[in-house]
Amino acid sequence: MEDVLRADYGDAAQKALNDAARAKSKPSSTARRERALAPELPAMERDKPYRPPFWESKKFGEPYGDFNRVAKPKAVVVVPKPPAGVPTTDLKGRPVLRDNATMRASGKLSTGKTAPVAALAKKTGRLSVKEEEAVDAAYRHNLAVGNRLQELEEQMRSALKARRQLHCAERELLTNAFARVDPDKTRVVSVERFVEVWKSFGVEVTDREARAAFNKYGQTRDGSLPYPVFTEALLVGKARLVGMSSEVRRGAFPLNRPAEEYQFHGKILYPQCRKGVFTPSGWDGSPARRSCKAPDATMELTWVHGYARDCLANNLFYTATGDIVYFTAALGIVYDKDAHSQRFFTGHDDDVKCLAISNARDLCASGQVGKYPYVCVWDPATCEEKKKLRHPAVRGIAAVDFCRDAKLLASVGMDNNHTIFVWDWRAGKCAHEVKGHTDVPPKVYGIAFDPFGPDPTAFLSYGVNHIKWWSKPEGSKTYTEESGKFAPAAKKHAVMSAAWLPSGRCVTGTPDGAIAVWDSRDRKCVRVVRAHAAGPQVTREDGPPTHHGVRCLRLRADQKTLLSAGADGHVISWDVSSGDLKEGSVLGAVPVKRRSGSDAPHPPVFRGLDCAPGSDVFVAGTHRSEVWEIDDTPRVLIHGHSADLYGVAWNPAAPTEFATASEGEHVHVWCAASRKLQRTVALGSKARCVGYSPDGGELAVGCKNGGVHVLDAKSLIRLKWMKTLAEYVTDVKFSPDGELLAAASADQRIDVYERKGGYKKIATCRGHSATVRHVDWCAESKILRTVCGAYEILYFDARTGRQVTANQRDTKWATWTSVLGFDVMGIWRDGSDGTDINACDVSKSRRHVACADDFGGVSLLNYPCVVEDAPCAVGRGHSSHVMNVRFSPDDDWVVSVGGKDRAVFQWRFREKTREIPKTAPAPWEAAEAELRGKARGAAAPGGTRGAAPWETPPALKQ
Repeated sequence: MEDVLRADYGDAAQKALNDAARAKSKPSSTARRERALAPELPAMERDKPYRPPFWESKKFGEPYGDFNRVAKPKAVVVVPKPPAGVPTTDLKGRPVLRDNATMRASGKLSTGKTAPVAALAKKTGRLSVKEEEAVDAAYRHNLAVGNRLQELEEQMRSALKARRQLHCAERELLTNAFARVDPDKTRVVSVERFVEVWKSFGVEVTDREARAAFNKYGQTRDGSLPYPVFTEALLVGKARLVGMSSEVRRGAFPLNRPAEEYQFHGKILYPQCRKGVFTPSGWDGSPARRSCKAPDATMELTWVHGYARDCLANNLFYTATGDIVYFTAALGIVYDKDAHSQRFFTGHDDDVKCLAISNARDLCASGQVGKYPYVCVWDPATCEEKKKLRHPAVRGIAAVDFCRDAKLLASVGMDNNHTIFVWDWRAGKCAHEVKGHTDVPPKVYGIAFDPFGPDPTAFLSYGVNHIKWWSKPEGSKTYTEESGKFAPAAKKHAVMSAAWLPSGRCVTGTPDGAIAVWDSRDRKCVRVVRAHAAGPQVTREDGPPTHHGVRCLRLRADQKTLLSAGADGHVISWDVSSGDLKEGSVLGAVPVKRRSGSDAPHPPVFRGLDCAPGSDVFVAGTHRSEVWEIDDTPRVLIHGHSADLYGVAWNPAAPTEFATASEGEHVHVWCAASRKLQRTVALGSKARCVGYSPDGGELAVGCKNGGVHVLDAKSLIRLKWMKTLAEYVTDVKFSPDGELLAAASADQRIDVYERKGGYKKIATCRGHSATVRHVDWCAESKILRTVCGAYEILYFDARTGRQVTANQRDTKWATWTSVLGFDVMGIWRDGSDGTDINACDVSKSRRHVACADDFGGVSLLNYPCVVEDAPCAVGRGHSSHVMNVRFSPDDDWVVSVGGKDRAVFQWRFREKTREIPKTAPAPWEAAEAELRGKARGAAAPGGTRGAAPWETPPALKQ
């Protein structure tokens, strides 16, 4: 029986027999039931393996009769599908079968293992030699009429467009025409009917051209054309056809692959973009090769505007050479006021929170935040690192200080125990580790070694409701603490600052503006001296409301004069030559004001203070992120913003001028070349974004309350105020022709205003499901490209507000600040979630792109950036989130702004292939050289009009 099955059924029968043999070891459920019901069999019969009948095999299932009647399987010949562009009919419309050799000769099939198609055709007689020649002729004709077919399609579209009506578009016209020649509703049309339809529209189509169209758009086996498919393909644009293509790529192009792998045409999906992007027309993949290379340009940090005002202890000092050292973001900055230049210490990778200088003023120590933070000891003259002291997991370093001979260094952690570390820093060894204060941080504000007492290792720590003296008795292996007693001279309060007097007594600042005097022997507060006004109410670092108080106390080098600064805008000099401080010890007070008038309704609040060695000049840092030098003519050396910073824009008419906007309600206009503030204005509302008109005459500012200011760019006088948006404005941009202004907001829409009509709103663009983050105009000022927080790209008609659904793959954009799109799909690093890059900008030469990320970096890459893990150059210095970055109009500068660090970074941008001509020194640089060592001019005007009344410090009242 098995031999008969093999003879009749071949491989199928053999497979069935093999299945049956395998089933012997596993009886069917029916057999198991029969065995359970059967009487007990002898052991020999019971152990005999079960052999199911043939029909129980998986191949044939249950018996249904004589299985010999099953039809014998027929041999199946798989014919490969013709490649695209190869005709399926000859010139007479008959279906044809091409063999592999002919397709290889025509270049439409790669060499490899051939299928016996030609042999089968000869055996069946389906294709003769003449017919094969006819097929080749049809194929050659198809290639020859390719250009003619494109011209014919344009004629077809033009004819339909000329005949369209209000309620009958082109698609309906053509569908009705085909339906009239298809009474049976077969939805296919022959060549003759195809020619007839187009003749009715006035378009002459030859038989050969019709055949070429059938071969291009597809046809049935009998050579008929499905006209719904043809209609859809003819009337849909090329860009839309690419979107309808089945070719979809996942992710950006791989790095460093052969050139042919980059020659992809179609849709690309990558995780950070909700909708796919498309390769532009004519994409040959060559720009992707450039994306694989490191950027052929450099960014050099030349200047930082701003000062870190959020400090718990003093963070501003003079160096031994007379320079000023302070920190901003993750940088230590050394400012040479004579040359108006800055040097940078770049040893930190996160926010710097404290700074100290040695008594010799030749060493600096700075501490940062982080899971495993560290303190860097560095030379301010060269900005070279001397030692890096790595700490355990204490979240950050709140305070740091050198002992009098700079052999020891003490640091305070931000952990719940406020752990104090005493380091032999040159050896990199932690000598002592003690609990500073047990409470939720931050409760310890500062630490200060005793510079006059017999024990050079003694120090005090101070903070919320405590002050502690630390000493190491002889023979002891660790430090012991003694807490200060506030009563009866004072109530318990937060100690804001501290300084040692030569007599051994200590003075500390209080939140209400007074100065407390402490006896170091008894650890008691002996008196409280009225000094400064309490100032405005603020929120303490750990939450409760308080007043700013006296944050700055500094003893001059003569050890006879003490300087104090608080929240009332005055710096008071005290006579402490007797070793004590009393209410009658006031020598004088200096009000820190600009000579051009008051800056704001409230005087500056001081955060840092230091005295110049051997001089009466002192330097002070304020809550406005400014650094002042006070002598006979107080002036601002460093300007900055006082709140979170988001907006930056360059003036197209002045390549060295740019504006920044912050939530501190101010807009600053800077000169990149002179590195100075040109002018400023107080808006009265928190600003989030800024943009110049193409002629540079007007400046638009978007605000947090949903309003938009339009200012005169030169005078900063307000020209117009619009309030049509409910949520904060995220981006404002003028159209390239200067006629329209687009404002995007967090309420998921974009409002468009007409400039000539007095900024009247003409359109609202809706369609996003999240906050609109970026807006770009096309070069023709017609289309808006918008990107939202839901990783979606949308396009809108600017004058109507309607969403444009047509593919914009070939649109030329005036700017590229969107973080999504084909051109920038390679800027995202592995693991990015779509919010890690906050902004980007493409250089005016269209050769590079700069990106601002959440990790304190400003990345520079080649443009277009279309490969994964594209090589980049990263500029460091910002702390945490970098919110914006922009190229200057002449590509000479890059400016980046931080969010929480409130810093403005100026980077000098240089392309390696571009030659920079040598020019004479700028006029302002020559003027600075002449004025070096002479009297300085007035600071840049700014602030509100009129002088606000300043409260007289209590120490000066009779």
